[in-house]
Amino acid sequence: MIQDMLEGLEPFAFLIGVFLCLVSIWRLERQYTRNRYVSDEEYLAGMAKKRGRSEYDLFHISAKEWHIQVGRIDEDFKKYLVNGDLPYYVKDYIRKNREKAGLK
Repeated sequence: MIQDMLEGLEPFAFLIGVFLCLVSIWRLERQYTRNRYVSDEEYLAGMAKKRGRSEYDLFHISAKEWHIQVGRIDEDFKKYLVNGDLPYYVKDYIRKNREKAGLK
């Protein structure tokens, strides 16, 4: 009699186990993304998307404060595309905007 009752509960126990596993995975992923450091390159791409501009535009915007010539900006942007190297003036711009957004 008890064995018959337990046999009927097996599918429900399986579904509950699957549900608990999925919830655990979701919570772990959420915790990981919340505490993950955002690189300068990711932050630059996010700023460009949020502002509706291109990363190239942000290179030019960040260069204004440092009075960088257009030819140099273009060269630095090409280096960024090939090697992923950000010039100092873009890093400075990102740092200042992170502080404004509270993302030190």
